[in-house]
Amino acid sequence: MAKAKPQSTRSRAAKRAVTPDASDAVAIEKVVESMPATHEEALPAKQRVHYEIASLSARGDSGIQKPKLAARKKALSAKARKRMEASQDRAEAVMEQMAKKVQKRTKSVKIIKDRRGAWDEINQKAEREKARLAALSQLLHEKE
Repeated sequence: MAKAKPQSTRSRAAKRAVTPDASDAVAIEKVVESMPATHEEALPAKQRVHYEIASLSARGDSGIQKPKLAARKKALSAKARKRMEASQDRAEAVMEQMAKKVQKRTKSVKIIKDRRGAWDEINQKAEREKARLAALSQLLHEKE
């Protein structure tokens, strides 16, 4: 028969376990007292030195920083103003081109819809044209 596995400390049953007795509390206090107070004390001496050096190294957010954009945005330089005007002109040209394309496409869609038409309407137009041509041909034969 296989040996029973020891219960994991992370298991659901371990988390639902009953609270420890007073005798267990004394044992826990002894263990806590023997533990180092901070993380650095728990490290060996060599690693502790590396840890302290890393904590003293420069941070990413330190150093000189640019002023916020809102403060600088008030006065644009002449070159920046010229660049901004040029980009606005280009944007306006693109919008005009787009408007022309849309207008052209709406015309072509209208033509396509007119060509499509309902078959009943097309047949009626053909019948009327046929009747008109028949009447014209009859008038021509009468005159002869």
